[in-house]
Amino acid sequence: MTAIDITIDDNAVISALGRLQQQASDLSPAMAVIASLLRESGEESFDRQAAPDGTPWAPLAPATAAWKARKGYSSLALVRDGYLRSLTAHSTPTTAVAGTNFIYAATHQFGSEDGDGRNIPARPFLGLRREYRDDILDVLERHITL
Repeated sequence: MTAIDITIDDNAVISALGRLQQQASDLSPAMAVIASLLRESGEESFDRQAAPDGTPWAPLAPATAAWKARKGYSSLALVRDGYLRSLTAHSTPTTAVAGTNFIYAATHQFGSEDGDGRNIPARPFLGLRREYRDDILDVLERHITL
């Protein structure tokens, strides 16, 4: 097999490639912004009462709606004291995540059936809204732009 070796003897090009390599090797600033966007995306689900993909959440069961009304709570699904909505964001040089450590979050994200006829429908709130996709691409592009 024949190998071709090209040597670039141009300080400006070499310098630009070095900066590109440096920017791409540490995505920490970009990942911090992306984690923040993921958190915002999740928080918007509570306002929109819809999953990040736009699918509306199941309405509250009549008994749940009546209970919330009696207690003076919001009539919105997954909104009572605001704890579940208080998402956190975390990033590393290579990852961006948003979520919550409340144990009951998984039940609401994925739904639950307990065998006794008590079913909690999935009301996904974690994920990336389509409109944030371009924002994330912009963040990454700005980060690696020379």
